[in-house]
Amino acid sequence: MRKLFSPFVGLCLLFFLLSACSSMEEATDAMDLSEEFIDTLYTVDNADFVTGKTSAEEIIDIQNEYKPYLTEDEFEELSAKRLLSLPNEIASQLKNTISVEKIELEHNQQTEDEKDSVDLNHSFTLVFKDEAENKVDKIEMTGQMTVIETKDGPKISRYHDTDELVEMYAP
Repeated sequence: MRKLFSPFVGLCLLFFLLSACSSMEEATDAMDLSEEFIDTLYTVDNADFVTGKTSAEEIIDIQNEYKPYLTEDEFEELSAKRLLSLPNEIASQLKNTISVEKIELEHNQQTEDEKDSVDLNHSFTLVFKDEAENKVDKIEMTGQMTVIETKDGPKISRYHDTDELVEMYAP
C-alpha cells in the first residue's frame, strides 16, 4: 500500500507544480500583452492627426493597429467608444506628443471559474510634451482589463480606464 501511495503523491505534486507553472506563464503572457497594448495605444509621437479633416479610412487604419491585442467584441466596443483613436485626436488638438511612463500591472487572484482568464488592475502616467519637448502636463491613469486565451493567443476581452483623459481633453 505504501508503495502505491508514494508515487501517487509524487504525481499529484508534479501535476500541481505544472499547473502552477502554466498559470504563471499565462499571467506573464497577459501582463506582457497588456503593457504592450497600453504603450501602443497611448504613445503618440506625431501630433499630425487632424480631427475633422481625417478621413474615415484613416481613422479605421489607426483603430486596426489594435486588433492583434483585442478580442473581436472588445475591438468593436472600444472602436465605437472612439477610445482607440482618442489619444491621436487629443495629441493633435493640443499639438503635443504623448508618452507613457510607469506602467504598473497587478494580477488579481482568480476564482476556479475564472481560471481561463487573467484579471489585471493597471496604472500608468501619460506625459504630454510640446514641440520643444517641454513637459506640458501629465495625467495618472488607472483601470482594469481581462486577458483570455484564444486560438490566436492571448487577447484582451475587457478594457476600462478611468476617464481623466476624456474629461480633461475630449473635444
